[in-house]
Amino acid sequence: MDREVAYLPTCFLPALVIKDYIEPLTDEEINKIILSKDLTVDTFAKYPKRIRQRAFNYLSHTASIALFYSIPVIQLVVTYQRVVNLTGNQDVCYYNFLCAHPAFGFSDFNHIFSNVGYIFIGIFLILAVLDRQYRIRITKDNGIPVHYGLFHAMGLALTIEGILSACYHICPSQSNYQFDTSFMYVMAVLIMVKLYQNRHPDINATAYSTFSVVGIAIFIGM
Repeated sequence: MDREVAYLPTCFLPALVIKDYIEPLTDEEINKIILSKDLTVDTFAKYPKRIRQRAFNYLSHTASIALFYSIPVIQLVVTYQRVVNLTGNQDVCYYNFLCAHPAFGFSDFNHIFSNVGYIFIGIFLILAVLDRQYRIRITKDNGIPVHYGLFHAMGLALTIEGILSACYHICPSQSNYQFDTSFMYVMAVLIMVKLYQNRHPDINATAYSTFSVVGIAIFIGM
């Protein structure tokens, strides 16, 4: 787990050595921990910068996937709604007409509007994490390390789930049902990763491997 990155000196700058690794415990420190009667998780928790960066990689990956996935989804469902409005063929979409309330050019506006709560709660989660991260700072010696990047990714995933679920309800059909479920897989995996890190804060799966597993799960579901 040790890593050291050294930069070669230039003509004007002295040598700069950046260290980012977990310092090994001495025998005296190990014996003190073993003999201690008050052991907690934070006693063994380590949080070097590279682990912190891995947590924020989840946020960047979630944002990238959300951007490139949402744009074609929105374009497609808007096209479906235009076809329904122009042709009057309501068989294109599977509406429950007993509880559908058309408004603002949408055939089932109430089910679209019902997803606003997901968006607001996701944004609220992001703001709450930002408030805790920059205003209510937790000292390093208290509690286990907090992976803020994962919390931001979870809030973003919940927000995008609300947007994509609303897009699905614009024109629900079997072919676009995946719009309503894809980010459910993302949220479920992020929650499992975070729950695991509550007890193993210094063990962090990379975002690359995690989202590869999510992609395989979505492919199997498709």
